Amino acid sequence: MTNNYTKDWKVLGNKILDILTSDLIKSNQFFQMALLSLFVRNVKLNNINRLIFIYSNASPSIRREIILSAYQANAIDWLRELKENYSGFDIWSKRAFVIACKGLPEDEKKFFLDHAVEDEILLNLLKKWSKQR
Repeated sequence: MTNNYTKDWKVLGNKILDILTSDLIKSNQFFQMALLSLFVRNVKLNNINRLIFIYSNASPSIRREIILSAYQANAIDWLRELKENYSGFDIWSKRAFVIACKGLPEDEKKFFLDHAVEDEILLNLLKKWSKQR
Protein backbone atom coordinates (compact mmCIF):
# COMPACT_ATOMS: atom_id res chain seq x y z
CA MET A 1 0.00 0.00 0.00
CA THR A 2 1.31 3.38 -0.89
CA ASN A 3 0.30 6.95 -0.33
CA ASN A 4 -1.00 6.94 -3.91
CA TYR A 5 -4.15 5.08 -2.88
CA THR A 6 -7.02 7.52 -3.39
CA LYS A 7 -10.07 5.50 -2.37
CA ASP A 8 -11.55 4.96 1.08
CA TRP A 9 -9.02 3.16 3.28
CA LYS A 10 -11.72 1.83 5.62
CA VAL A 11 -13.48 0.13 2.70
CA LEU A 12 -10.16 -1.46 1.75
CA GLY A 13 -9.73 -2.58 5.36
CA ASN A 14 -13.19 -4.19 5.26
CA LYS A 15 -12.26 -6.04 2.07
CA ILE A 16 -9.05 -7.31 3.67
CA LEU A 17 -11.02 -8.56 6.67
CA ASP A 18 -13.55 -10.20 4.34
CA ILE A 19 -10.69 -12.09 2.69
CA LEU A 20 -9.81 -13.51 6.11
CA THR A 21 -12.98 -15.60 5.95
CA SER A 22 -11.98 -17.38 2.73
CA ASP A 23 -11.09 -21.07 3.08
CA LEU A 24 -7.59 -20.57 1.70
CA ILE A 25 -6.72 -17.81 4.18
CA LYS A 26 -8.40 -19.56 7.12
CA SER A 27 -6.33 -22.67 6.38
CA ASN A 28 -3.01 -20.85 6.67
CA GLN A 29 -2.08 -18.87 9.76
CA PHE A 30 0.80 -17.15 7.95
CA PHE A 31 -1.63 -15.68 5.40
CA GLN A 32 -3.86 -14.49 8.25
CA MET A 33 -0.96 -12.84 10.04
CA ALA A 34 0.26 -11.21 6.83
CA LEU A 35 -3.14 -9.66 6.20
CA LEU A 36 -3.62 -8.55 9.80
CA SER A 37 -0.17 -7.01 9.90
CA LEU A 38 -1.44 -4.51 7.33
CA PHE A 39 -3.61 -3.01 10.07
CA VAL A 40 -0.56 -2.63 12.29
CA ARG A 41 1.34 -0.79 9.60
CA ASN A 42 -1.50 1.38 8.29
CA VAL A 43 -3.97 2.84 10.76
CA LYS A 44 -5.97 4.32 7.86
CA LEU A 45 -7.45 0.86 7.29
CA ASN A 46 -9.45 1.72 10.43
CA ASN A 47 -11.40 -1.43 11.28
CA ILE A 48 -10.53 -1.82 14.93
CA ASN A 49 -14.08 -2.84 15.92
CA ARG A 50 -14.00 -5.80 13.53
CA LEU A 51 -10.52 -6.74 14.68
CA ILE A 52 -11.61 -6.67 18.32
CA PHE A 53 -14.55 -8.91 17.41
CA ILE A 54 -12.15 -11.43 15.83
CA TYR A 55 -9.87 -11.38 18.89
CA SER A 56 -11.82 -13.66 21.23
CA ASN A 57 -11.77 -16.67 18.88
CA ALA A 58 -8.32 -16.09 17.42
CA SER A 59 -5.09 -18.01 17.93
CA PRO A 60 -2.34 -16.37 20.03
CA SER A 61 -0.39 -15.22 16.97
CA ILE A 62 -3.47 -13.58 15.48
CA ARG A 63 -4.28 -12.00 18.84
CA ARG A 64 -0.81 -10.51 18.90
CA GLU A 65 -1.44 -8.74 15.58
CA ILE A 66 -4.79 -7.46 16.85
CA ILE A 67 -3.19 -6.10 20.04
CA LEU A 68 -0.59 -4.25 17.96
CA SER A 69 -3.32 -2.97 15.64
CA ALA A 70 -5.28 -1.72 18.64
CA TYR A 71 -2.20 0.13 19.84
CA GLN A 72 -1.77 1.76 16.43
CA ALA A 73 -5.48 2.66 16.35
CA ASN A 74 -5.25 4.12 19.86
CA ALA A 75 -7.94 1.74 21.16
CA ILE A 76 -6.87 2.42 24.73
CA ASP A 77 -10.17 1.47 26.38
CA TRP A 78 -10.08 -2.00 24.85
CA LEU A 79 -6.40 -2.46 25.68
CA ARG A 80 -7.15 -1.42 29.25
CA GLU A 81 -9.70 -4.26 29.45
CA LEU A 82 -7.05 -6.77 28.34
CA LYS A 83 -4.78 -6.04 31.29
CA GLU A 84 -6.58 -8.60 33.46
CA ASN A 85 -5.81 -11.34 30.90
CA TYR A 86 -2.11 -10.52 30.68
CA SER A 87 -0.90 -13.40 32.86
CA GLY A 88 -2.57 -15.91 30.51
CA PHE A 89 -0.97 -14.52 27.34
CA ASP A 90 1.70 -16.44 25.48
CA ILE A 91 5.12 -14.78 25.51
CA TRP A 92 4.70 -13.06 22.13
CA SER A 93 1.31 -11.65 23.08
CA LYS A 94 2.83 -10.38 26.33
CA ARG A 95 5.49 -8.60 24.32
CA ALA A 96 2.86 -7.08 22.03
CA PHE A 97 0.81 -5.98 25.01
CA VAL A 98 3.79 -4.35 26.69
CA ILE A 99 4.39 -2.42 23.47
CA ALA A 100 0.69 -1.44 23.42
CA CYS A 101 0.98 -0.17 27.00
CA LYS A 102 2.89 2.77 25.55
CA GLY A 103 -0.51 4.29 24.78
CA LEU A 104 -1.91 4.02 28.31
CA PRO A 105 -2.02 7.06 30.61
CA GLU A 106 1.31 7.54 32.42
CA ASP A 107 0.21 6.51 35.95
CA GLU A 108 -1.74 3.49 34.75
CA LYS A 109 1.08 2.39 32.46
CA LYS A 110 3.71 2.70 35.19
CA PHE A 111 1.62 0.82 37.75
CA PHE A 112 0.81 -2.02 35.37
CA LEU A 113 4.32 -2.41 33.97
CA ASP A 114 5.92 -2.26 37.41
CA HIS A 115 3.69 -5.11 38.59
CA ALA A 116 3.77 -7.25 35.44
CA VAL A 117 7.18 -8.59 36.43
CA GLU A 118 8.84 -11.05 34.12
CA ASP A 119 12.30 -12.53 34.20
CA GLU A 120 12.67 -12.37 30.46
CA ILE A 121 15.24 -9.81 29.28
CA LEU A 122 13.45 -8.72 26.08
CA LEU A 123 10.17 -8.20 27.90
CA ASN A 124 11.90 -6.05 30.50
CA LEU A 125 13.51 -3.97 27.74
CA LEU A 126 10.09 -3.50 26.13
CA LYS A 127 8.72 -2.37 29.49
CA LYS A 128 11.41 0.30 29.73
CA TRP A 129 10.69 1.44 26.17
CA SER A 130 6.95 1.56 26.83
CA LYS A 131 7.42 3.74 29.92
CA GLN A 132 9.34 6.37 27.98
CA ARG A 133 7.40 9.42 26.91
